[in-house]
Amino acid sequence: MKAIRYPPPGTDDTNEGVGIHRDSGLLTFVLQDTVGGLQVERGGDLVDVAPLPGALVVNLGEMLQLTTHGYLKATVHRVLTHPPTVSATR
Repeated sequence: MKAIRYPPPGTDDTNEGVGIHRDSGLLTFVLQDTVGGLQVERGGDLVDVAPLPGALVVNLGEMLQLTTHGYLKATVHRVLTHPPTVSATR
């Protein structure tokens, strides 16, 4: 288990909290707040995950992809410390 807390907006010079990646475990649960910044790959593009305070976003990890022989794909995603200024088409 790993707990991560991203810096609040405006505390660094970049807007990237964590670059594009897949998690290595089975599942990752992301507790949402009002700040946002999570983006997931969908159809080859990174799209914003609209924040819904108190909701859990579930990312599938590489171990789940491996155990299902690729039937379930690991979620490609990144986290921005500042919400994107241009909303993505969903």
